[in-house]
Formats: sequence, C-alpha cells, structure tokens
Amino acid sequence: EIGGRPAIFANHTKFNIQNLTNSFIQIPWGVEAVWCLLTPKNTTNDSKVKKIACCALYSKPDSRTKSLLLDHISDAYNLLSIKYGKGLHFIIAGDTNHLKLDAILSLDPNFIQVVTEWTRQNPEAMLDPIIMTLSTFYQKPEYLEALDPDPDKIGVKADHRIPLLKPINTINNKSLRSFREVKVRPLPQSGMLKMQEWLINQSWNEVFE
Repeated sequence: EIGGRPAIFANHTKFNIQNLTNSFIQIPWGVEAVWCLLTPKNTTNDSKVKKIACCALYSKPDSRTKSLLLDHISDAYNLLSIKYGKGLHFIIAGDTNHLKLDAILSLDPNFIQVVTEWTRQNPEAMLDPIIMTLSTFYQKPEYLEALDPDPDKIGVKADHRIPLLKPINTINNKSLRSFREVKVRPLPQSGMLKMQEWLINQSWNEVFE
C-alpha cells in the first residue's frame, strides 16, 4: 500500500494512558490523526511535567485537507490547554510530507521542531517532524535506516529514515563534572586540645633554620 496510518505506542509501565481519539478529541472526517494523554506515574504537584498530550498524524502528499488538519490541531491544543493547564506538555509527530508547520509552531512559544536532518531520500527532504514543548529534556535526534518490507510480503524498502529521540540521562550523556568520595574522621575536642598543646610547646627551630 502507498501512504501511512498514524499510531501511538505507549509504555504502560511508566505512564497512565488515556486514549483521547474520538472521545475527548473528535477527529474530523478526512483528518488522519490519533491522540492520547500520558500521565507519568508518581507525579506530584511539584512535578514540572504532569501530563503529556501526544498526537501522531499523517498528511498525504498534495492533500486537500491540510487546512482541516491544521485547524484540528489548533482546536485540540486549545481544548487540552484549557482542561489541564499548567504542567501539560505536547508531542506532535508524524509524516507530514510538505505540510507547512508554521501554524502549529505558532500555537505555543515553547513548541520546537527538533528534527533538523533529511528523513526522505531522492530528493532529500525533512518530512517527518517532531514538534514538542519538551525539547530541553531530550537529546539530539538519531536517524535510523528506513524499514525493509516484511520478509513474507511482496514490497519495497521504505524511503523515509526514522528519527529517534531519546531522553537526556546520566548514562549516555557524560557530565562535565567529576566526583570522588572522600572519607574523613572528625577531630574530637580532646584532639583539639592536644593539637593546641603541641603548637604551644613546639620550638619551630627547624622552620627558622
């Protein structure tokens, strides 16, 4: 088949997951998008990231519903922002082909499109953006090779590289600072008095010489 279908795979061990597609967020006919809401487990009132609204989307080449898709994202963004407010973040990603992203980026001053290299070959073009308000928590994207067809199916290799975004952590990101453990024995008052007595009685001749 030619084209794509959006999908979201979420980790149940790290997040509580709520499917928003055609429940809280209605998907208009002709728009290819799915939404879910991730709530990190062990979230507190002090957490900077309380909820993450995720959208996977697909925009066909030369689609006649580009405006409808952009309006849908704008409506969904406003609905979610009103409902959840502070602590809500967004990740919007997918195959947008040549959809202009300015209308999405202008929705939030914290929206950053983090995919900077080409994702489609012949000719090279960036067609698979990741737009998010969480860019400061992630590393620079890696780019995986395009998928091969299933071995039991007749097909050709995909022509899109896969952008892979990993969170910043203490394993893959080397810190500029180094730490060492130093163990000391505190000096008791009796030891301080012995030190005082030694200083008083010391002749210091070897220093003067």
